[in-house]
Amino acid sequence: MRGLARFFWGCATVVAVLWPSRLLSPLDGIPLDGRLEALAIGLALPILWWLHPTFLQVAWTRGLVSCLLMWKLATMFALTQEGWCVKFFQEASSVEESSRVQRSWDLRAGWGQPVPRCSAIMARPYATLEEFPVWFVNLLDEAGRPPHGTFIMELDGYLTTPARGSLSFSLSEGVRLQGFAEAVSIGASGPGSSEVSLGPGVHRIQIRGILTGASWRVVPSWDGRDVWRSVLTTVDAPSRLDKSLWRPGKLVAFFLTSLLIMSWAVSAFIDLGPNPAVVIWMFVMSVAMAGIAWLGKHEHFAIVFLFLCLFVPVARHLQNLRGALLLLGTPWLSFIVGRHFTQVGKITLYSLGDDWLIFQGFAHRIFLEGYWLEGGEKTFWFQPLYRWIAGSLHVVFGDSSVGEAFWDSACLLIGTLFCFHVVRAFAGFRWGLFAGAAVLATFALGPIWGLIGRGLSEVSASGWAYLGAMHLLRGRLGRLSSCLAAAVFATLAFYTRLNHLPFVATLAVLSLPVRFPARGWLPFRSLVQRLSPTLLLVFFAGITFGVALFAIRTWYYTGVFDVFYGTQRESLSTGLTASTILSPAAWGRAIESVWMVSAVADPPRLNRLGFLVTAGVVIAGLALLRVPFFRNLPLGPSALCIGALVPSLFVRGTAYPSRFSVHLVPVAIAMSVCAMALSARELICKFSCTGNASCTDPAAGRA
Repeated sequence: MRGLARFFWGCATVVAVLWPSRLLSPLDGIPLDGRLEALAIGLALPILWWLHPTFLQVAWTRGLVSCLLMWKLATMFALTQEGWCVKFFQEASSVEESSRVQRSWDLRAGWGQPVPRCSAIMARPYATLEEFPVWFVNLLDEAGRPPHGTFIMELDGYLTTPARGSLSFSLSEGVRLQGFAEAVSIGASGPGSSEVSLGPGVHRIQIRGILTGASWRVVPSWDGRDVWRSVLTTVDAPSRLDKSLWRPGKLVAFFLTSLLIMSWAVSAFIDLGPNPAVVIWMFVMSVAMAGIAWLGKHEHFAIVFLFLCLFVPVARHLQNLRGALLLLGTPWLSFIVGRHFTQVGKITLYSLGDDWLIFQGFAHRIFLEGYWLEGGEKTFWFQPLYRWIAGSLHVVFGDSSVGEAFWDSACLLIGTLFCFHVVRAFAGFRWGLFAGAAVLATFALGPIWGLIGRGLSEVSASGWAYLGAMHLLRGRLGRLSSCLAAAVFATLAFYTRLNHLPFVATLAVLSLPVRFPARGWLPFRSLVQRLSPTLLLVFFAGITFGVALFAIRTWYYTGVFDVFYGTQRESLSTGLTASTILSPAAWGRAIESVWMVSAVADPPRLNRLGFLVTAGVVIAGLALLRVPFFRNLPLGPSALCIGALVPSLFVRGTAYPSRFSVHLVPVAIAMSVCAMALSARELICKFSCTGNASCTDPAAGRA
């Protein structure tokens, strides 16, 4: 019952915070197209949830969530939506295409209707082309995109004014407006502005604009001030309740959401109890990293400064995953925020012919056209799940792709924390921090850096897999819910990258104690005794069920019960199959594919940026072979490292160098750092503590 209560209140919190408010405010819910709400709700709140989940069990929290939820439900039925209804049309050759309302990712704009009333709710100025809710231009060819295409914008709504004033529109070149407000003409052709004087009362605003070129600007104002903050704007004629509540009502959702986040932050700070050195490090490094990223140009080299966290005094109770998140995670996420801050509320114009645009098109087909199960393809030539992930992020963050940058950085951080946990368990906290910083440096300084926010599936698959790994480690403590969660996340990793199936199956080795040495896998009977049958049963049953569901979907559309039917399996195959097991040519292609993944480079070559990854693969292999010295390294991570390479024996990825190495980096670096720690331990024992019993234990005396 307690678990169900936590689940219920977790869902209630998500709905209460994200549900779009009728009244406009800086924290009014989705779409998170304002910088404050994108950071506070889209990034800070999930971090607080991870750091301090017990806050949802407090009566104070549940009261806040209940009040916020009831307020949004009440206003949804009692008040008119603030803002103006804006429609966009593409000027096309046929009348049918020209009259079709183009959709945006604004949930408030009749999102579920077959023919939406609006493309979006205009609730902010559009100062540049990227700020217009015209994500749909990504679905057009080169000839139809700005600056080549011509588009029509229709604005419809009501303006309620307390006294006489002036409504003006600041325009740019390429924007021509024609319309009326209470039958008063306000036509204009940019650049410049159009203006009309209006008396007190309710005024119908209808404007038609022609948008050409690539320089777009439509910024309304009331007496020179922001129209959304100065007067009441609504999509329909306002009621008396709208007129009386719009000013004080704006503050309610903002106050409740702010109070929830701030009280959560204070409670998390008290619960964590960070010592002053950690607080200073978090503040200084987060500000510095965000500032460096904001300035731009080769900013990713700043990630190497994270190694300085090794010298930060850390209280004993924070020498764990939460402490690693504070020391490594907060500067890393601050850096990502600084780099992508200007992307909030702006569309991304994707390059034509690339995979990320294809995934975006699939996401549009699922969420905005209603093909929820088909997903754009009856068989998945392109990887399946990421299209649903991309669509979900657009629903939350609107037309902007900043959510994908936040998502990718969080997925990479999950892999980093897994690496930290493994190394900490084997060698100690400081070695774990070193390993985590090394993982982030490898991500930032190598070609993987270019994948963040691009909209590809490999980063997401890695995040799901390492979430499953972390829950498997918790499942060893006997928590059935963690075992089930591990199976779910592993299945999602498979859905995101189908060739990851051998890798996610290998996650089962984490049912062993992290420090269980590689030499212990023989005799096999002793290894079996250390495994948890319940955990393995639940884990593999969950994965089997997930794979079966995937095959059933394929059968539903094609009549073929096959997981890989219609995918790129044959076109990307190395040629290594049961029938070619003795073929030197097939083995040559397979080994070259493994070398590419291990080297974090395509074409494969030994390079300094991927050296720790390559070394980790070699070390893991030597550990499994029970070579002296290496056999003292942990068995589970060693097997997982080799398991991460198994898919590349059969599939040789192409394009976007290093993307096929993302899932390998954390566990391979964990093996490299464990070997470094073991070497250092043996050297110290050799010269200073010969005969000491603790010297025989690689993890003895961890600090």
